[in-house]
Amino acid sequence: MDGHRAKFGLPPLAEANAGATSGEGSEEAFLQLQKDETVAALGKCARANAGVVPTLVDLQAGGVKYSIATTSGKPRVPVCVDAASLRPFFPPDKIHSGESDFDPPKFKPAPDVYLRAAAGEGKNPAACVAVEDS
Repeated sequence: MDGHRAKFGLPPLAEANAGATSGEGSEEAFLQLQKDETVAALGKCARANAGVVPTLVDLQAGGVKYSIATTSGKPRVPVCVDAASLRPFFPPDKIHSGESDFDPPKFKPAPDVYLRAAAGEGKNPAACVAVEDS
């Protein structure tokens, strides 16, 4: 396990878990550790799938508006956008998070994050298409 963790710049598991597995609040600390490590790993390994960049270029050329609508929390999404070299296509105002942009969070299938993304593009939701990545 530690060999795989090292590929993502993460410390050995025993070291990482030392502060997050004992004492009061350890469950919350362990969950936060998992979230932090996920962001760190995604910053090292997130890549755009084949065809994504040419598709985004074509959308821009055609004047088609687009954005990200996800239930993943920030900063996870911007880290992935940066690691995948997609920042030119997705500045901060084009990234909408159901977890981070709402209090309390609004997770799919609730439509809130999609409605926010449509509004951000000045579009009626009925005129929008969602491309699911799950």
